[in-house]
Amino acid sequence: MIAFLCGDSHGQVRDLCRRLEAKADQIGRQPDWVFHVGSFGCWPDPKHTDYATRRRGEPTDFHDLYLRGDGMPFPTLFAPGKHEDHRWLRSMHTKGYLELLPNLHRMPNGFAWSIEQGTDRLSVLTFGGVFSPIAYNGGRAGGYFTKREVEIACSRGPVDLLLCTEAGYGARVGRFASESAGINNVCFATQPHLMAHGHYNVSRFYTHPITETPTQSLAFREVRAYHWNNEEFQFIG
Repeated sequence: MIAFLCGDSHGQVRDLCRRLEAKADQIGRQPDWVFHVGSFGCWPDPKHTDYATRRRGEPTDFHDLYLRGDGMPFPTLFAPGKHEDHRWLRSMHTKGYLELLPNLHRMPNGFAWSIEQGTDRLSVLTFGGVFSPIAYNGGRAGGYFTKREVEIACSRGPVDLLLCTEAGYGARVGRFASESAGINNVCFATQPHLMAHGHYNVSRFYTHPITETPTQSLAFREVRAYHWNNEEFQFIG
């Protein structure tokens, strides 16, 4: 199975699609699935776009695809990051819509998705959002994860891929040191073959110093290709 991992895109969906197709041309194979670490930029109403997205100075186009009924070129699963319309995402989940655009899927935090492609099987757990002490202990959720979501994720058992927005506590990514409580618990409980995260705009593969989890940090708009063979992930481009 060919899996593409993608960094934050902040609503630049058409640009992301072009990058996915360019990566497929580069390696000579299309992805079976695309996995996005969050801050996809789900803003169905551009008037609700948050400040962090607007200050990038580039208009988002998620709303245009949503209105036109356009979608992703390849099956895509994302973990909602900090910069999404979380009120809209919650309403879509309440209505039972997990496919937000054609080929664009979202799972709630802590839930696993089992994907079968030929003889390959891949289990993916999504854990989006960033850490805040207030939200973690039962306060406002929004773009933050909670302790309850950590508990749900830990109950899932082993998975192959853990898709997060932030790195686990104790990881140093570029000039950033993660203080995200709870993510390490999820790593210990699920023992993923690979964890992928974005958020820091740093491209780096490393082993987490506490959990020893192989981890791929993805920069803004970055696309990386891996081959999954039911035993391990192999980087191919």
